[in-house]
Formats: sequence, C-alpha cells, structure tokens
Amino acid sequence: MTFEGPPWLVRDSDTGRVLILEVPEGLKNHPVLQQRGIVITEPAKPGAVYTSDNLTQPQYAVKILDLNTEERAIYERLLPLDPASPNHTLPGCEIA
Repeated sequence: MTFEGPPWLVRDSDTGRVLILEVPEGLKNHPVLQQRGIVITEPAKPGAVYTSDNLTQPQYAVKILDLNTEERAIYERLLPLDPASPNHTLPGCEIA
C-alpha cells in the first residue's frame, strides 16, 4: 500500500486501486495522535476526514488540511470565533 495526498488516500501497491475503507499509515502513526492516545479506525470522508472507533468515547474526527491551499488559514480564522456556531468547524476543533 502507498499513502499519498492530497487527498490522503491509500492505494493498493499492486493494482493502484484506491482502498477507500483504509486509513493511511501516516495518519495511524501520526505522533500527535499517538501522544494523545487517539486511534483512527475508519474514514468518514475518504481522503480528508477520518474518525476513531464510534464505540469508544469520546469519539474523535481528524480532518487533514491541504497545506497547499488557503484551508489552514481559513481554519485559523474560524477557530477563535463563537464555538456555538456549528456551521464551519466541529466543537473542540484545533489544529495540530
């Protein structure tokens, strides 16, 4: 398997086919997630958003930002705003 992005997808190394239900190794082994004890188990939006096991509380969602776009700057502007607004970010969202 190979890990490439954006979007952050896993491809079968023999066929090149996208393995849509797989979590990229780079995300599974990300040092910040490991330090926090967050184990990503499945895609919510393959290539961009992955989640922890829905049976384990709290459940986490990890959105991978494309640093080649203005996406990070947008999130940095939105995060200090009123967290009650559910229109743009998840509650408790932070950039790591």
